[in-house]
Amino acid sequence: IAFFPQLIAGPIMRGHDFLPQLRALPVWSSAQAVWAARLFVLGFCYKYLLADNLALIADPVFKAPGTWDALGLWAGVASYYGQIYFDFAGYSWMAIGCAGLLGYVLPTNFNFPYTAQNTTDFWRRWHISLSTWLRDYLFIPLGGSRRGKARYYLNVFITMFLGGLWHGASWNFAFWGVLHGVGLTVHKWITGERPSRVSQPALRIALGALALAVTQLWVMLLWVFFRAQSFGDSMTILSGMFGLHGGPSLQSVQVAALVVPLALVAVDGAIGRSQAGAEPRQVPTLAYGALLGVVVAAVLFGAAIGNKPFIYFRF
Repeated sequence: IAFFPQLIAGPIMRGHDFLPQLRALPVWSSAQAVWAARLFVLGFCYKYLLADNLALIADPVFKAPGTWDALGLWAGVASYYGQIYFDFAGYSWMAIGCAGLLGYVLPTNFNFPYTAQNTTDFWRRWHISLSTWLRDYLFIPLGGSRRGKARYYLNVFITMFLGGLWHGASWNFAFWGVLHGVGLTVHKWITGERPSRVSQPALRIALGALALAVTQLWVMLLWVFFRAQSFGDSMTILSGMFGLHGGPSLQSVQVAALVVPLALVAVDGAIGRSQAGAEPRQVPTLAYGALLGVVVAAVLFGAAIGNKPFIYFRF
């Protein structure tokens, strides 16, 4: 309970993973310290340079959704799509890095979920310690997939519904969980647990790109229920995004606000996935420390003004 790096928001630790690490004093490892410092600074950049600046776009939109046109709403939702990922993934990397500096190992909590091409893969990559907890302590005890398709789909719905309520007792969170349950069951029903039979490379790439776009659009739209202050605000935002009250007015600021978070997510998925968990290259200690110091200074210089608590601290 007193282990502060993961006390508030995770990664959620299991006793059989963590308690054995407490049976002996940790041994100092320079290699682990370098790796941990790198993860901490990566999370620091995610949170203070990316997430907090994206919040400057998202917060006004969700505060007064009825005052924005369609393009402004898309920009706000896309910004929150980036903000919540960089905020929570940033916290997780910082927690893992902080624990690593103390000599302890926490589990990976994110595996670039915005590269997922279906909802099942998304939940294998997003908040991994929670999704596996829900699987082991809710889905499997309910019967998992052992009692036929109908019961399997019901178990998925119950698990995701309760997973939504875990974040807060409101209709927004419940609806968010149920809709993710819909996405999971639809994917399972379409694929039938069978591998794709598409053999042409060009068609396979095209279908993969389409699956990625559809999955991430679904995830982004569902974040509206997660972030909006009420169910009514959620409906206002979603209807406005599709032009049901007022049309888009193409303003350069809004276009930039829409493009920037999507570009950041794309860059993170394209190059970060192969870099984040890798050991850093061997460089002189002083040079490495100086580099991290420059990065931290740059983040502080470009960080948003004001203190923005981590999003998951409130759950």
